[in-house]
Amino acid sequence: MKKLLLIFSIFYFAFCNLHFATAQKHNNIWYFGKGAGIDFTTGTPVALTNGALYTDEAAAVISDSSGNLLFYSNGVKVWNAQHQLMENGDSLTGCWSTSQALIVPKPGIEDSIYYLFYADCIENNLMNGLRYAVIDLKYNNGLGEIIEKNVLLHYPSTEKITAVTHANGFNFWIIAHDADTNSFLTYRLTCAGLDTIPIISTLGEFPFTLYERGWLKSSIDGKKLAMATRSNNIELYDFDDSSGIVSNALLVSVDSSSCIYGVTFSPDNTKLYAGVGCVPYGSVYQFDLNAGTLQDIINSKTLLFSKPCSITPPDTCIAFGGMQIAPDGKIYTAHATFGIVPSDDLYIGVINNPNSPGITCNYNYYGFYLAGKTTFASTPNLIDTYFEWVSVDSPVANFTYSIVNNIVSFFDSSIFANGLSWYFGDGITDTISNPIHTYSDTGTYNVCLIVTNLCGIDSLCKQIEITIVTSIHEKQDEDIILVYPNPATNHLFIELNKNVKDIEKIIIHNILGENILLLLPPYNDKMLLNLKNMKPGIYFLYIQNKTGIHIQKIIKINPMFNN
Repeated sequence: MKKLLLIFSIFYFAFCNLHFATAQKHNNIWYFGKGAGIDFTTGTPVALTNGALYTDEAAAVISDSSGNLLFYSNGVKVWNAQHQLMENGDSLTGCWSTSQALIVPKPGIEDSIYYLFYADCIENNLMNGLRYAVIDLKYNNGLGEIIEKNVLLHYPSTEKITAVTHANGFNFWIIAHDADTNSFLTYRLTCAGLDTIPIISTLGEFPFTLYERGWLKSSIDGKKLAMATRSNNIELYDFDDSSGIVSNALLVSVDSSSCIYGVTFSPDNTKLYAGVGCVPYGSVYQFDLNAGTLQDIINSKTLLFSKPCSITPPDTCIAFGGMQIAPDGKIYTAHATFGIVPSDDLYIGVINNPNSPGITCNYNYYGFYLAGKTTFASTPNLIDTYFEWVSVDSPVANFTYSIVNNIVSFFDSSIFANGLSWYFGDGITDTISNPIHTYSDTGTYNVCLIVTNLCGIDSLCKQIEITIVTSIHEKQDEDIILVYPNPATNHLFIELNKNVKDIEKIIIHNILGENILLLLPPYNDKMLLNLKNMKPGIYFLYIQNKTGIHIQKIIKINPMFNN
């Protein structure tokens, strides 16, 4: 006979609430340039004209995991989802003319806590450096409030900033560049917050005039960085998304008179794109990163578009700005025209097939009409590795169990856990998902399951009472019980020895210990059980009388397998 007493004791320690779904929806809504915007929610881009942001360059925007707009910024002000100035959302020390601003969610507090990174611009001699603000969307009915702002992270800093998802899939690397040295600064953002002590990687070209301008972008797989420095070279690097270290500097030469500003990678990480804007041409180029050696990559250069550029009056020039991968898999390229065709500014360029080589990538200078708004040099600066970011909630411990005498089968049903430990209450532990534990004595045991992931821990404890029954017959014995056919389809016969008397109960359990079938008295020497409503699987037949419990394993199969 068995007794089972359950007392639930739950100890919940949730250090974070990390939510990882397919992250493309976080980039669904764009606001940038001079009142421009694009909505990618339906898969077909739709121009937006209701934005409050007007900027020459810096633009950052983010949506929630369902694709709903949360807020956006130019590094000077922050607007909420209703296009109103967020509470405490003004007087940021960024600059409307800095190249990049960036919004990054705090791991574990998705759709709640966000970091906004922004830097000062050359026009202000970079005097305010790289700083950040913290936005909490729990305030003001979900419209948010800036709870910290203008926190200095580094001085002096260039205008460049990007982010890469950590190799663990949970955290982020924030990557910036020093303005006085050839050093990258990599900061780790975790569920515990921002580590303000950077990992420093010193390599590449030493800063020069206008070096501070231009974009810094990562490949979608997080393994490469490309940096524009308003020179005739793209700086290409390897990035270790486990350690945050930048390495292997390469200079990809574009041409002798380039002023490279915008750079980005194709979605499949095989192509590098660059936008140029100075005398004698404004141009867009593609490079094949799989071409071979560095010289092979340089030789793979394909000119996708070009317009003459002159500084003689009247100025006639086109400057290509930011380049950003969108949720539709295309790359959108900003351009600003000076004295050429002002109506050109009403369009944003589109690379329609960015994974394709050469001109087959199908660049269209008039790719998308902005419904009367303009880009200047601005597109949103988004986290490109968002497209590979997957995440989970903080772990939640749960388990069930079934008892047969002193043998207990435990079944882990926790969610979002990547590590677990069992404590059986008798000094024995285990780390497998579904252990089977044998208790040596009758008693009450406090069984605990502890589960973890990178941002949290949770535990669940249950008390179980074990009463060891010594008179259990676990093998099939024709002198006691005969069960046939076994495996069975829809019917099962039970024949009992006439010496098996005073039957109290006949029950069928599944492997979880749940009652599936209860046979009511009277009990005869030969009985027929109807199994039609039972699913195929393994079950246990329990026959209890005054002398003990007789157990037989039975197998239910589909009729089609019965010959």
